[in-house]
Amino acid sequence: MPSYSRDYLKLFFLLALTFVSMGTLFTSPSISMKNPSMLTASSSTTGRGGSTQQFCMAPMKALKECEKKQSIILEEEEEKQCNDLNDRRLNVQKCDMIVKRAFRNINMSGCPNQIKFVTLCEDEWCHHTSSAADQKSCQKECAGVRESLNVCINQRMMEYFKWNGLQEDGTTMI
Repeated sequence: MPSYSRDYLKLFFLLALTFVSMGTLFTSPSISMKNPSMLTASSSTTGRGGSTQQFCMAPMKALKECEKKQSIILEEEEEKQCNDLNDRRLNVQKCDMIVKRAFRNINMSGCPNQIKFVTLCEDEWCHHTSSAADQKSCQKECAGVRESLNVCINQRMMEYFKWNGLQEDGTTMI
């Protein structure tokens, strides 16, 4: 009979250790991104404008063109144009929401190795870049890992677009 109570005690102890270790996972600086040197994938990581501007450029451009036409169009055609304008606004909002979700996924689980490699490279080569030679060596040494991160980000973004019914340029599939 005493062996049963020991088994329960061992099971309770194992369960307590599991909860403690899971608690440290979510408070770890590298996971919660509170470490100042730890990067998060964003528009600054890709180096090409804001994330929404980069990935949702086509729907935004179409919306701006439609808004320009809307201001010029005569009143009798206004209702048809208004529906098209609303569809384009919804498309831009959907694209923006998908990009934000994708970057959350990329930062938490999508491209962890690439983010770590870029962080390590920048800490090693780019931390104290005061001269032009230092900046050149930073660019040279970190170009490969940055490109790897950009490829991973673009792959994840295209997956998210496909899963949510958008084309590669962020427009809705017809």
